Amino acid sequence: MYSDQVKEAQNIEINIHPISKWRRILLYLGDMLISFILAVIVMNLIVMPIASLVNTTDSKRSYEAEKLRDEILYENNLLFYRDEPVGNYPKYNFNKNLTYTCYRFIAYYVFPDTTTLDSRYPEYCHLPENEVIWTYYHTIRSDDVTYYKTFEEINNQYKHFEINGTNISLKQEIIDEIRVFYKPNEALGKKGKTYFSHLESLFTGLYGRAMKDVYKNDLTDLHGNSYNECQKIMKEVSSNFYWKVSICSIISFLVSWGITHLLYPLINKQGHTITASIMKVDRLGFRNLYPLNKGEVAITAIYYLLFDLPYIFFLSLSYTTFIYAFNVPMLPILTLISFVIVLASLFVILFNSFNRSIIDLLSQTVNVPTEEVDGIIKAKETLKEIQMAERRKKDNG
Repeated sequence: MYSDQVKEAQNIEINIHPISKWRRILLYLGDMLISFILAVIVMNLIVMPIASLVNTTDSKRSYEAEKLRDEILYENNLLFYRDEPVGNYPKYNFNKNLTYTCYRFIAYYVFPDTTTLDSRYPEYCHLPENEVIWTYYHTIRSDDVTYYKTFEEINNQYKHFEINGTNISLKQEIIDEIRVFYKPNEALGKKGKTYFSHLESLFTGLYGRAMKDVYKNDLTDLHGNSYNECQKIMKEVSSNFYWKVSICSIISFLVSWGITHLLYPLINKQGHTITASIMKVDRLGFRNLYPLNKGEVAITAIYYLLFDLPYIFFLSLSYTTFIYAFNVPMLPILTLISFVIVLASLFVILFNSFNRSIIDLLSQTVNVPTEEVDGIIKAKETLKEIQMAERRKKDNG
């Protein structure tokens, strides 16, 4: 009778259910979010400050080159600035200076003479120096042909200007709409805003063509300082900075990965990650349903070197804008490649009967609720006790 009980106990049936698809996805996202937060902290408080101590002279060198470049443009009347008392276009702020230069360029075509509508801005009128594109091609390059050709090509997009030989004028209907811009305490209407936006685009196109010609032929000031030399210095320093951001991001990522997927699971008795501890999820061997040993935990962690990479691009945003972040070497391509792989892993989870991801397949593991793991352990302990009792009975018999 007892042997029948032992036989029955040795054939205990245990029902194990993997965590649901959504819990599996949440487990991955939770670990990646924690890793990202740690990486941001490590990068901003430790890695980048240390790296910045090494390259302090580069930023000064770039700033001096940028100032000298702007001075060359100021001297050649290709860029304007305005400080006090009412100006908001301070010296050496290239983007704001370019906006101010654009407003003066448009004003040249809006007003028929030097009469202004705003006494605070007497320069918003038909001043010859406001037409900076003509200044560049006619005064500096002595190339009127290229000026008219360039203006006609850029104007083809909206055709807001009437070009008759060497006579260029803004259409009257457009002048009537955007003239309001130069009146104090008044705002453009809907149509006026559209026209003004078009003219800003036209100026950007014209100015961009002129700067492209500068890159080709260079531009100097009275002291012989070269625009292109300044740009070369700025580009070199900028490239070094982006490489620094890239390397610091990778170092921060590796430190965060090590803490999240290696150090914490190895210290944790159950081999949990932080999210697994919170969600009460255990990772077991798929074939034997045993908890992973330290070596298996380390091997599983290696796969996350690839699957946590989608966030590495965003680490650079602490030190650059979203657009310029694409200039940071390696990070955009690493994020793109890993994101595609993560999407593939998502499809594997959705169609796998055990809700396993690519990581689970490669590591030969499965994620199950902790309470079910407790059931496995209790069943195995019960079976072992019965087997030990059977052996004792035989020894005593």
